[in-house]
Amino acid sequence: MTVRDISQAEQCDSATGCKQRMPLGGQLYDNDGERISDAKARKLFREGYCIEAPNAGAGSYKYILARLGFKNVKVEDWTSSAGDWCFKIKTGYVFQENRYPYYGFAYKFQTFEDSI
Repeated sequence: MTVRDISQAEQCDSATGCKQRMPLGGQLYDNDGERISDAKARKLFREGYCIEAPNAGAGSYKYILARLGFKNVKVEDWTSSAGDWCFKIKTGYVFQENRYPYYGFAYKFQTFEDSI
């Protein structure tokens, strides 16, 4: 990550009030609340499972998506003040959803074909 990426992440966290609590978004979890490795998270994510990051802030998306194997991320919609945002990646869309009333965010993947 570059200094610009870190500054952007801090701005996102500040704008939403949802701040990152652990470096790089912290520990990742599967749908059942089980701790998982980054490798397992990448596999499950591509299979359509939701990945949860309870320590992620609104601006953690670049860190989380890089850990899930996606380096090139384009913001499609980040107008939600809760951090419920949409990103475009090479093979589809990623949705970041606020876990309110719990802390952090959940990430879901949708291929371009599934969005039609």
